[in-house]
Amino acid sequence: MESSISYTTLSKKSDLTFILITTAPGWLLASIFNSIAIADLNSIWASFIVVLWIGKQVGRPFEMIRFVRITAAVLCAIQNISWIMASFIHKFYLDESIEETLYHSMSGGLTFQSYALAIFYITAFSIAISFLGYKKKIFLLENSITKAILILKKYPFVKLRLLLVGFSLINILLIITGVIGQRSTIIEGYENGERAFWIVLYESLLPAQVLLCGLFLWNLINSKKSKINWGILLFSTLVLLFIFFTKDRRSFIFSVFGIGFWFYFFSGKGIKVFKVALIIAIIYPFLSKALLFNNFIRSANGITGAQPVSAVELVPEAWEKFNSSEGFIEEEEENTTENLSERPLVATPLALCLQYPVEKKTFTLGENLINSFVWSIPGPIISNKREFPVQEDLLYAHFAISRGDLEDTADSLYLSSYTEFSWFGFLIYPILLVVLWRLVLSLLKSWNIQGISLIICVSIFFQSFLLNIGEGSTIAWFVALRSFLFWAILYKSYNYFIKKSNYPKPFYYKR
Repeated sequence: MESSISYTTLSKKSDLTFILITTAPGWLLASIFNSIAIADLNSIWASFIVVLWIGKQVGRPFEMIRFVRITAAVLCAIQNISWIMASFIHKFYLDESIEETLYHSMSGGLTFQSYALAIFYITAFSIAISFLGYKKKIFLLENSITKAILILKKYPFVKLRLLLVGFSLINILLIITGVIGQRSTIIEGYENGERAFWIVLYESLLPAQVLLCGLFLWNLINSKKSKINWGILLFSTLVLLFIFFTKDRRSFIFSVFGIGFWFYFFSGKGIKVFKVALIIAIIYPFLSKALLFNNFIRSANGITGAQPVSAVELVPEAWEKFNSSEGFIEEEEENTTENLSERPLVATPLALCLQYPVEKKTFTLGENLINSFVWSIPGPIISNKREFPVQEDLLYAHFAISRGDLEDTADSLYLSSYTEFSWFGFLIYPILLVVLWRLVLSLLKSWNIQGISLIICVSIFFQSFLLNIGEGSTIAWFVALRSFLFWAILYKSYNYFIKKSNYPKPFYYKR
């Protein structure tokens, strides 16, 4: 297994910042010369070199925990892979050109040049994150936290199994009682869009369960082989995947790859191309069918009515309907192809904001940050949150880029960074992101957070950095910080007031 590495050694290794810099000029040239060919070639190059870098970090726990660097690479990879996927589908499966699709997006009139410029902005955003994430103090804190997490390999297996079973039973209870709905939670007394505080805390435990599944899998493969244990893992994983499936496609894919991420983290072994190809070949048919079914549920064929529906009622009925006719499957395959030609173009809102007439656009200048912070505060403390517009309500007041007030726009940090501070945003928001990560790391170390509490606290930001970096609102990041502080303070209070005589010593946080 990889041992802790020095900061000097890290700096001399393949520099992610330099790799990301090589992917930026192509998008600027594609915008200047209005060339889709340049965009295609650059996206292929960028996808290859960034994914290759990510692959080299797998199995190296002291690198995998560097979430700031990983998120910079993931954000760049998402944009380039998404573009080449959409471009490929337009070229070989659709009669419509990608320029036409862009032109008819949202409020309309979007040009390819503006879209290429948007990806250039996002690449600059990624470069800033990567560069700022190389700071030595952050590096040393990440080393300490990695050592603390690796100690969990010695965590009693019986307790680990009980945790996994306990979490699964809670998940099952929420499913069968109808609390878990399709893309929502259903609790009496709360309107659509409102969420109980305990639900937010429960959801903050879901990424911890992903980590536990990865750790449990590592234990099984290395020493604890038995049919009962494998059955527990299979049961827990399926229940967890169902929970993420009811959220959306991104969350479902995150849960699948997240389990693999933590397995490789604890194994300390790099990716074996043959094994990965074999695993992908095995799970691809199931994953593809699940994503197709997810699209079906969201379509007119799968859901009737706009009211939230319990997942335990909806999913079985939708599955039966989905398999009742080949016509449904064929229609959904066509819809999915069309969706994949448009949905990956996630930089569209930013591109429209960049293209928006200078004389009409006004920037929020920090209002989004302030209002998002207000919305992250529990309702009983601040009841007049409607007076603090966020997301689409705030965006459309400054940039009229939608067809109507009810149109949904994919939120993201890079979009907010531009609508807040113009081109200065690609520096300001990454600074705030890195400051946030350093704060989290500092509290984890200074408060000596260990064991399962450490798993919960770290995994909250594992989800934020790997899932929400592409399409996550500023509110989601503040809520993640709030959940982190809740569990961290709870752990600190428990050890201070209840377990004071046996307060754990920070033996593995020493340099």
